[in-house]
Amino acid sequence: MNHAIKSEHFDHSSTVRLLQITDCHLMAEADREFAGIAPYQSLQAVLSHAQKNAVFDYVINTGDIAQQSLPETYQLYQDSLKKLERPHYWIRGNHDESKDFPSLSDNDQPTVIDLGAWCMILINSQVDQKVSGLISDHDLIQLDRLLTQHQHQYVIIALHHNTFDVGCEWLAPHGLQNSEQLLACLDAHNHVRLVISGHVHQDFSYQHRQMTFLSCPSTSIQFKPKQIEFCLDQVAPGYRLIELHANGHFDSVVHRVEDAVGHVDFSLKSY
Repeated sequence: MNHAIKSEHFDHSSTVRLLQITDCHLMAEADREFAGIAPYQSLQAVLSHAQKNAVFDYVINTGDIAQQSLPETYQLYQDSLKKLERPHYWIRGNHDESKDFPSLSDNDQPTVIDLGAWCMILINSQVDQKVSGLISDHDLIQLDRLLTQHQHQYVIIALHHNTFDVGCEWLAPHGLQNSEQLLACLDAHNHVRLVISGHVHQDFSYQHRQMTFLSCPSTSIQFKPKQIEFCLDQVAPGYRLIELHANGHFDSVVHRVEDAVGHVDFSLKSY
């Protein structure tokens, strides 16, 4: 079944601006701490910064909304995003392993958002009881069909897990486990321009053929790049802005809040 969410506001000459946030790791209470910070307060700081310093039409969250995957957590999140007064989409992360996750489509099947000259396809890569990710065979077949159906639009793909190694040895086992199958699917369609993900809590970019693969800083804690073992970073939380132009080109920039919220617990050896 093709789950499509239409957006009639944009025509094929419009530039569409996306705000990507990711890895909020919210607790069930707004003041409860995780890794030395209050992730809810950190999310508020990120959203406030974006409202004051950025122009965007849509919000996409690339997963791990919750650290405590409970109804109260997701309600806190939904209430926060309502304040932006923008259309808002999201996908599961590995920590969103819960029947209480507010899925956008039946069984988290691939979902298409029409953005005029572009469309965005949301893919679930979460697997129960796993930190690493996997896209099901069914969803890969569906993705291929959707890419064929939308061959007259440029495509941005959103999923939680990273497709390419980001250079952190400890993170290597936790990425997308069937990345070769995903790439085989995407390589067959030359209108895919951009693949965005979360999971790695850092800014990362990789070019593969005509496609750019981007990850995004977390709204909570950050992972220090190019580390052999788990290591948190002292840089502040952030978000990514993406401008999708009608000619298939895009611009992207990462913004960070001025200061981290709270005091990160650098003694942590895992999360």
